[in-house]
Amino acid sequence: MGGAKVPNPTGVLGSHPNLRRALAAARRVGPTRRSVLIRGESGTGKERLARLVHETSGRRGAFVAINCATLVESLLESELFGHERGAFTGASGQKKGLFEAAHRGTLFLDEIGDLPITLQAGLLRVLQEGKVRRVGGTVDVDVDVRIVAATHRDLLAMSGDGGFRLDLYHRLAEYRVHLPPLRERGRDVVTIARHLLAHEFVGDTPRRLCRDAEDLLVSYPWPGNIRELRNVLSQVALDVTGRRVTAAHLRAALPGGVPTPGAPEDLDRAIVEHVQARGAVAGPELRQAFHLSKSAAQRRLQRLQDAGRLAITGLGRGARYVVPAPVADAPADGFDARKRAALAIARRDGRVTRRTLADGSGLPVRTAGRVLAGLVEAGVLAADEGRGSAAGYVVVAG
Repeated sequence: MGGAKVPNPTGVLGSHPNLRRALAAARRVGPTRRSVLIRGESGTGKERLARLVHETSGRRGAFVAINCATLVESLLESELFGHERGAFTGASGQKKGLFEAAHRGTLFLDEIGDLPITLQAGLLRVLQEGKVRRVGGTVDVDVDVRIVAATHRDLLAMSGDGGFRLDLYHRLAEYRVHLPPLRERGRDVVTIARHLLAHEFVGDTPRRLCRDAEDLLVSYPWPGNIRELRNVLSQVALDVTGRRVTAAHLRAALPGGVPTPGAPEDLDRAIVEHVQARGAVAGPELRQAFHLSKSAAQRRLQRLQDAGRLAITGLGRGARYVVPAPVADAPADGFDARKRAALAIARRDGRVTRRTLADGSGLPVRTAGRVLAGLVEAGVLAADEGRGSAAGYVVVAG
């Protein structure tokens, strides 16, 4: 019945090793005083992981959260540090900031990469000195706050471009935790979907996921992560009248839809996009994701390789399908990357064989043979000597 729930105070669901590592890291760092930086895509549940850090810390104060991307700079400064009466127009009274509200607790700074550079110095001062000064104030207030920050950005790269202070990064990243995207958590997506249908989107009729729906949940890349999954299931819960949720119901609710297996070009495009989203995918995973028989998958994947839309890396059980990098500036002769690779080897070594082309380009030997045969038919290469995979070809003079 899919992955089991991993017990923790925040109710994070899943059992995939990638998630377990993140949860274990959060529990390890919780009882310490280290600042924590959580990296993860939007919608992965970074605030829930921050709550786990707080709830395992033993700190008696509150967990206070703010999204640095949601407030304009002037309001953000007041929210973080507070303000005194008359500090600016509309400041009719004294206000304590979030640092004071989180005294002896945890302050979660979500999307810290969006914190304006002008406020980063003030935040660094608080972290270094443990004191905060309200806007318009003259007195420092002692605060004991544990910082957990989160971002989907590369803060080190931003620091190189002047968008984020390097000294602040090192203060925030005393301990780093990576929260994996939903597409890297296997069948955890099914566990989460079942939970949402059973507890958040119950309605009058209990609903269950059919097998084809579960397969689609696992194969879809979920660029919006758990937030996107929740939105899709919210719509499904309203649209489905029966008890069974099928892949067709999910396709109808997904933004932009998902190609239905059956239209060859749509399915080819879906397979390539599936591989591209994951970086590298084994053949059995693709067969399962797109409900293809072994023979049908072999024919389709071979055709995608022949067209240069997929390539294979690795050997045997370690073989994976990848999307080859695009080749820029195609020559006027119209040859694709595979034929240009064959010609380059022939000119470099004096001859080219199926084996040398396969080794040099990552193509299967059989595909390399077809590439060479095409160049012979075009009159660009001529047979030299040898048989089978050792058969050699040389560039035709002129």
